[in-house]
Amino acid sequence: MFITCNLCKEKNFPGKRYQCRQCYDYNVCSNCLNQAKITHYVSEKHILNFIPNSTKIRFNRNLLAERTIQFLRYQNINFFDRDPITGWTINEAIIISQKTLNLCVIAWKQATELFKDEDINSPLNIIENEKSIKILVTIAN
Repeated sequence: MFITCNLCKEKNFPGKRYQCRQCYDYNVCSNCLNQAKITHYVSEKHILNFIPNSTKIRFNRNLLAERTIQFLRYQNINFFDRDPITGWTINEAIIISQKTLNLCVIAWKQATELFKDEDINSPLNIIENEKSIKILVTIAN
């Protein structure tokens, strides 16, 4: 799916995306947001909403599921006990982790094909890097 800024015409722009609540196909990048507020009819129906990056959401959900799995395993609690932060059981966290990781891998493959860029980091590498950083920070403290 290609997202194009209606003002500067950049396709698949990085950074934040804003979409008009009324106009289905009106998207602007963060660079054009101020101009869009002036040029696009903004009223109660024409509000520019921030649209979160779905890939980042998937990565964060996967990291949260991995954290839950590690926490529950470390606590050595019963199968049906829930994590106090997420409310997930270990089984639910495993399922969430697998689903979100699969979606991240699909998005990564599409991005490497779309941008013809072999240097785009894979979801598995990103997740491992995040875990390593957290471990180093924990050890340092």
